[in-house]
Order: sequence, then structure tokens, then C-alpha cells
Amino acid sequence: MLRVQYRMHLKICEFVSSSFYEGQLTTDPAVAVERSQDVHMPRGLLWQSYELREGREESVRKSYQNEREAQMVAQVVLRLERLGLRIHEQLMIITFYKPQKFLIEQHLKDARLNV
Repeated sequence: MLRVQYRMHLKICEFVSSSFYEGQLTTDPAVAVERSQDVHMPRGLLWQSYELREGREESVRKSYQNEREAQMVAQVVLRLERLGLRIHEQLMIITFYKPQKFLIEQHLKDARLNV
């Protein structure tokens, strides 16, 4: 089992650790300092998970992306905006793969959503 991670913001790691690693996953101290300067983390973090029956994960440059999942993220963000959520202030999308990040950004841009 993974014990020390070197990529995620400390607050995200805390959530992942408690949800998936029984509290055993920690952040490398140097990474914790570096990442704490990267982003302002919200007070509360809500994990939203969806099961997709269609769509496939594709290997991209030693990483992964899923076209259908990126489309679904854009659809959810659009619905939240229509419900009145101030998406620029209240929404953060987390993905663990760079190609997926770029794909989600493209779908959001196509939907005229800039998160």
C-alpha cells in the first residue's frame, strides 16, 4: 500500500488518506510546504463520485484520460451553474491525471464554462 505521496495538496491527501487508505497515507514534508503555496483550499471538501457504464480509460503518455468522464464533468458543472452555484468561487475539480485535466478543461471551454 502507498504510504507517502509526492503530488497532492496536503488537504486533498488528508481526504484521500481517510477515504481510501485508512488514514495511513501521508504527504512528504517538502511537498506539503510546496503545495500549500499552490492553491487556496476551501473549508469543506465534498467528494462526488459517479459510476460510468460507458466510456473507457485510455492510456496517454504514461497517464490516463476518459473522454466520457470529461463530458460528464462538464455536464455536472453546467447543471450546478444553472442551479445558481458560483462555480468560480465554490467549485474545484480534482483529477489525478494531467491528460484528463486537459480534456476536462477543453469540455468546460466548449460549454463556455471557465472553472
